[in-house]
Amino acid sequence: MGSVHVVARSAGRKGRRHRRAKVDLQAATTTCWLCGHGGAYELDHDPPRKVLLRLGLDPDDPRFHKAAHGSSCRCPTCGQCCNQVKGDRAARRSRMVRDWN
Repeated sequence: MGSVHVVARSAGRKGRRHRRAKVDLQAATTTCWLCGHGGAYELDHDPPRKVLLRLGLDPDDPRFHKAAHGSSCRCPTCGQCCNQVKGDRAARRSRMVRDWN
């Protein structure tokens, strides 16, 4: 009988690499890619982290990192935890992003 490998839900999101990636992202932008408002300090993945892993891509690659509001930094304008509203699905930008034009 084969062994079962259990991975914590927070795997890859609590270590030094993740914290460094978050600092680098915050230096680049704090505008939420989902709602378009400022003050976003969480690191979100686009495409979702589970998709990146399934495709054999590195979720720590900055190309896949986006700033988002989350449980630790609710949007001061619309009040959403955008990252949690989106969940682990691909974002539906038409529902989340305000039309700024």
